[in-house]
Amino acid sequence: MLLLIFIYSLVGMQFFSGPFKASPDPDDEPVRFNFNSFPQAVIAVFICITAENWNGMLAPFIYKDGWGATIYFVSLIIFGNLMLLNLFLAILLNFISENLEEEIQNVP
Repeated sequence: MLLLIFIYSLVGMQFFSGPFKASPDPDDEPVRFNFNSFPQAVIAVFICITAENWNGMLAPFIYKDGWGATIYFVSLIIFGNLMLLNLFLAILLNFISENLEEEIQNVP
C-alpha cells in the first residue's frame, strides 16, 4: 500500500506540480491540495484513495492540465480501492482462520 502511495505521489509531483488556481477568476484562492511537495502529494493521494471528495480535487487539475488528469485520478481510485479491499479481506480471512483453528483445537 505504501508503495502505491509513494509511486502515485511521485507521478503526481511530476505531472501536476506548480501553482494554479481552481478557475480563471482572480478572486479564487489557490487549490488547497496540490502536488508541490512530497508531503502534500502523499496527503492528496491518501485523500483520493479514501475517496473523500476526490472529484472536487480532480476539477482544478482538469482545468489546469486538461482531461488527461482524469486518467491519473481514476486509475488511482481504482487501484487504491482494490488495494484497500485486498488488505481488508486479508485481515478478515486471517482472523477467521485463527478462530477456526482455535475452535478445532478445543473440540474434545
